[in-house]
Amino acid sequence: MVAPLWSVGDGSALRFAEGFYAALLKGASFASASAAARARARKLGDPTWLAYAVFAAPDGRLSIQAGEAAS
Repeated sequence: MVAPLWSVGDGSALRFAEGFYAALLKGASFASASAAARARARKLGDPTWLAYAVFAAPDGRLSIQAGEAAS
């Protein structure tokens, strides 16, 4: 589960989500993807980059089964 701990702006949320899911699709662990996404959102200069919590096994990775397409 990925969720902010408080209200965040649309720009920050979009920046975080794009970074997080792009990293996962490239094979990053949940912990690495979260760190990369926070760093990406932080570049906006908005302190809400700290708001995001990721509840998953830190070393877990996204698994896409054969026949499933990633867009």
